[in-house]
Order: sequence, then structure tokens, then C-alpha cells
Amino acid sequence: MYREEILEHYRHPLNFGTLKKPTHSASAANPLCGDRLTLQLRVDAKGKIQDVAFEGSGCALSIASASLFSEWMKGKNIKRVQKVGESQILKLIEAPIGPARLHCVLLSYAALQRAFPQTG
Repeated sequence: MYREEILEHYRHPLNFGTLKKPTHSASAANPLCGDRLTLQLRVDAKGKIQDVAFEGSGCALSIASASLFSEWMKGKNIKRVQKVGESQILKLIEAPIGPARLHCVLLSYAALQRAFPQTG
């Protein structure tokens, strides 16, 4: 059903765990299926993401997409990540995602949005 890379990221997710002294942290959950995760980032004064970690539980798509997205974010400017995040996750997952599974794939992006609320 899922391509092998998704299953590998589910079984052995990159950046799974917690950061020491994160500058930003937020959680997101999908009440329909029970997936939940917490995203932690360390962002420097210039807005560059120095490190990322996540923890939680969920289906293969939510864990694999968080693994792929967290790895992709490292070293990038937070404003760029916020701007392209949703489309970038869909590009990284490289699999057709139906409407019912979209919330699972975008769970890490939902946490990112909560960690950096829009002011305004």
C-alpha cells in the first residue's frame, strides 16, 4: 500500500525524540484517528532552524511525513518553511494522498503552525 521509503521512515523515523532547550514547541492531534505529535525546534536569532525533533504516535503516514519534513526543515529559514510547508510535505511523501489521510500527512505542519502563530 505504501512505498518502502514511507514504511522505513515509519519504522525508523529521523529526528524522533526531544531537543534540549528548544526555542519553539507545539503539539497537534487528529481526533478522528488518534494520531498526535509534538514538534520541537531550535531557531536562531536570524530565523534559521538549527535543529528539529518530534515525538508522538500515529499511523505510518503521520510518522513518516513528520520524519521527512523534520529532516527537510533543518538549516532552512522558518519563514520559508512556513510558506511552503504544506506543499513541501506532499512533495516529500511522494504518494497519492486521499482526503481522509490528508490530516495525517499534514499533522507535523499543523504543529509547526501552532509553534509559530501568525500575528497580526
